[in-house]
Amino acid sequence: MVHRFIAMKDRPPHLLWNEWIHNNVSDQNIVFLYSNSQVAFRSLESGCGISAVPRSVVKNDANLIEIAPHLHWSFPIWALVHRDMFNLAKIKAFIELLQQGKDKAFILTF
Repeated sequence: MVHRFIAMKDRPPHLLWNEWIHNNVSDQNIVFLYSNSQVAFRSLESGCGISAVPRSVVKNDANLIEIAPHLHWSFPIWALVHRDMFNLAKIKAFIELLQQGKDKAFILTF
């Protein structure tokens, strides 16, 4: 079975899922390129193909099915804190958590 994919037309390097589609799926299997997320959602709802969307979109639409690819991507994360907020306990706790896990992988769920 050949799968059809939907991908972004532009290729911003920070969107690793989109790069994965462009680098691992043949051009003939990318059936739709979009530049607007609403268009992407409508094409998914219409059954045009497979794409990456936030989990909340899938959970809120009974017509969409989650396919968990189990792909892991590494990318740098920058945390900026306003100087007036730096001494708040919850900010310090978060920074400490990041420092403790600096050599570990974090799983972000959206």
